[in-house]
Amino acid sequence: MSSADLKCSVCGKTLEESEYHEASRQLEKNVSKLFGEQSRKRTQEFNDKISELKATHRKDMQAAAKKYEAERKSLQMRVDEQIKKTREIRERELREAKKNYQMQLENVRSIYQSQIEEMKKNYEQMVTGNQTQMDKLQKWLHEELINEPYKKMALIEREKISAEQQVAKLVQQLNDKNAEVISSQEKLKELENKVPKEAREQLLEQESPFDPKYQTTPEEPESSEQKEWLNMIKELAQQHELGDAGVEEDDKPESEEQKNSWGSKVAKKFGLF
Repeated sequence: MSSADLKCSVCGKTLEESEYHEASRQLEKNVSKLFGEQSRKRTQEFNDKISELKATHRKDMQAAAKKYEAERKSLQMRVDEQIKKTREIRERELREAKKNYQMQLENVRSIYQSQIEEMKKNYEQMVTGNQTQMDKLQKWLHEELINEPYKKMALIEREKISAEQQVAKLVQQLNDKNAEVISSQEKLKELENKVPKEAREQLLEQESPFDPKYQTTPEEPESSEQKEWLNMIKELAQQHELGDAGVEEDDKPESEEQKNSWGSKVAKKFGLF
């Protein structure tokens, strides 16, 4: 760089290189000093402002604390006063309630006392009436019920006699029925003896005349011989039924002779019993 290019930035004077460097150092020094003083001044101003704000804030806080304490004390006083008034009201209400309860208790005691006296009076009357009824009942027991067992014994005796008569009547009926059964069995044997042996065997071998295919129609009348056989078989079946009824009443099983008799076989074969 030539010396012609070195000029003072303030006055525009041409400077030597050494002068230029000296002027530059001096300028930097002055600028640094100026900025340092301004910085210290601003810092001091900021510090003073902060101190002022802190003092103001401290005063505001103290004032707020004093105000809060005053309000707290005032509120506490109002609350204490309200509690005191409420306590007085509750105590007064409690005294009134106790007084009313005592009055109601006296009224209830008086009512119950009168009811107890009335109940005692009614109980005494009831005891007197019950005693009278008890005396009457004892008199009735002695006068009326003393003969009751004898009356019951007489009634039982009459019922016993009546039952014995009924039993005797049933026994007689049973004996009569047994006699009828024996007579029916004898008649059955007589009827069996009247039928020829060949006819009995033939009837046992042939099919039942009561089968639908052997039934006669109005256009085919039965012969006299068929009618006679049918009447005889029906009579045998009726006699056998009488014999079965007698056996059921006597609770006796059918004998082998009755089971194997020709009349029983014929009646069973032809579906008559």
